[in-house]
Amino acid sequence: MTGLALWLVATDQPEEVVAGSRRTLDARERARAVRAGELRRDRFAVVRGAVRQLLRFSGRGRWGE
Repeated sequence: MTGLALWLVATDQPEEVVAGSRRTLDARERARAVRAGELRRDRFAVVRGAVRQLLRFSGRGRWGE
């Protein structure tokens, strides 16, 4: 890979986006998100979902596999 890509993710998303992102979390991530509180939980889910989409887009699979 050459160059650098910078992606910005808006963490304040509509409920349907947050819900879709929550569905991508594994059990450990869900537990971590619950401990973070409501606002941070939703942002955590959105960011994790975005990272997963970007990894799929890049062809690297889940977490760079």
